[in-house]
Amino acid sequence: MRVNGRGGLVEAVFEFNQVNQLYFEQQVKALGITMYQARILNYVAAHPGTIQRPLTTVLGKPAATVTNILKVMVRNHLLERRVPQDNGRQKQLFLTAQGRSQFSAVENIFAERDQQVTQLVDPQLLDSLLSTVRRVTEQISANQ
Repeated sequence: MRVNGRGGLVEAVFEFNQVNQLYFEQQVKALGITMYQARILNYVAAHPGTIQRPLTTVLGKPAATVTNILKVMVRNHLLERRVPQDNGRQKQLFLTAQGRSQFSAVENIFAERDQQVTQLVDPQLLDSLLSTVRRVTEQISANQ
């Protein structure tokens, strides 16, 4: 959408996100997983032993949807569910060897894209650009 005949910052960021979202979806699909599965791999790698509940917030999806995604990931040997001795109701999630391999591949996709994009930005502006984007994102998130 154009405001006063020209695109603004929000539009430019939105377009940037769309281009990158498509890129990541294509790359992750080539691995045989979905973006939601990639995000779960990322979260579980950072939080081994997590339970399902935080994933509903991370993905912005209902618990039933997350359950179905997790079932597929367990069936495809990307995740394993373990029952802790002190709580038989909540199952903890861990990456399997295959899950760690897929997570590593996803990390590489993001690292390669970051390198591609970073090379397009003037090195003298990069730190300022990153800090500005992070600050604006934090402030917008806090005001929602």
